[in-house]
Amino acid sequence: MISLLARAMGDAFFTLPPELQTFHSPDGPSSWAGDVTIETGSTPQARALARMSGFPPRKGTFPFRLTITPEGEDEVWKRDYDGHVLTSRQSLGPKGTIEERLGPLRVGLRPEAQGETLRMEVAALRIGALPTPAVLRGQGGGTEGVDAEGRITFDVESRAPGLGRLIRYSGHLTRV
Repeated sequence: MISLLARAMGDAFFTLPPELQTFHSPDGPSSWAGDVTIETGSTPQARALARMSGFPPRKGTFPFRLTITPEGEDEVWKRDYDGHVLTSRQSLGPKGTIEERLGPLRVGLRPEAQGETLRMEVAALRIGALPTPAVLRGQGGGTEGVDAEGRITFDVESRAPGLGRLIRYSGHLTRV
């Protein structure tokens, strides 16, 4: 079966480093572990919105586990931030995007290979069935890469207009 990211990116997927291709090609549940550094929201309102979306409320550096499980055409991503679990479902969206569902939020992510890096930019946002206008969508996305030790690296940030940073988390993972 062709992975979700490969279906979204087409031939560009095969320009990514082999480690990222493996990370995004689970043939069954795949588990990863490492460390994550979390920066919480820059305002009380931003922190509240991040918590409503399921993100961890604490800042600092913590153990991190990720399990990616293919389910039909979708993938379920279970993130464990030192005991705070956030589960999302990813599916193929329109025009080469990936839709990630986090509670009532549906985030459309546009993947792009940039040299040795995978960039995922927020292209759409829905709250339930309601699309949000671009001016309210905010900014966000993330990057993934491979460090000198062969670990998967990630850096993800979400910002909202008028609220600033909701959350930023970065770290590294190895397969377990």
